[in-house]
Amino acid sequence: MNNDNLRKEIEFRKSFCKLNEDEFNLLMSGCRLKKIQPQRWIFDQGDKLDKIYFLLEGHIKMFSIDENGKFDSLKFISANSFFPMEGITISGEQKQNAVAVEESLVAIIDLKILKKLMKSNFNFLYSFFNQMELENNRISQILKYNSCTSANRRVRQALNFIREEHSTSKNYVPFKILIKDIAALSGTTIETTGFVIKELIRENVISYNKKRIKFLNGKQKIEERN
Repeated sequence: MNNDNLRKEIEFRKSFCKLNEDEFNLLMSGCRLKKIQPQRWIFDQGDKLDKIYFLLEGHIKMFSIDENGKFDSLKFISANSFFPMEGITISGEQKQNAVAVEESLVAIIDLKILKKLMKSNFNFLYSFFNQMELENNRISQILKYNSCTSANRRVRQALNFIREEHSTSKNYVPFKILIKDIAALSGTTIETTGFVIKELIRENVISYNKKRIKFLNGKQKIEERN
């Protein structure tokens, strides 16, 4: 896409609208748009971290793998969000993997330019760290769920979290979520997660078709019983 299209895509977004003309031109000098197809990887854990991404459309799955090859963390990124948030100040390398779970459009920003804008514009810095605070709150919420001793309850809590964060006005999640993703979010085994999903389908609480979740009780929370 040319610079005119790039500008139209980002200049009125909340994260960028407080930049002055010189700052916006600086942003444009180190920014490009990229459309990413479903299941295409954006970066790998351990890659050099010299770019920051801003998600304009779609959803991104981010996850890390521990030394035993198991999920260490997992989250889904929605539109109007920067990613990654981890490692941009000190580590110099990607802490997670990132893959598109549906067709997505991202702005790719040179990290050095992003840091210059943070230094020159307090509102831009505030917007970035406000997102970081929201992300930390989400992580705290997930950790709180995972402290529950009941695996059944943890899966139900994870589904409620997914519903609150990612379901549409029609109560479905617009991208595919694997059983192993829900297991990672809830800190349970794939077998237990699959059992709870089947239980909720029998109870007509959710549908799970072609890896897509729909919540059949509207905005009502799933009962979080043990």
